[in-house]
Amino acid sequence: MPPKVEAKQAAGFAVYALRTVLAGNGRELIDLARTNARQLL
Repeated sequence: MPPKVEAKQAAGFAVYALRTVLAGNGRELIDLARTNARQLL
């Protein structure tokens, strides 16, 4: 994880998340969040 997140990175992730949910693949986004949470702990 980078020491700080830039606005461009956050915007890119937001666009990815929105496209994923609108495409009906919200489960994929939940799985990604779970994987990332496991790496932090």
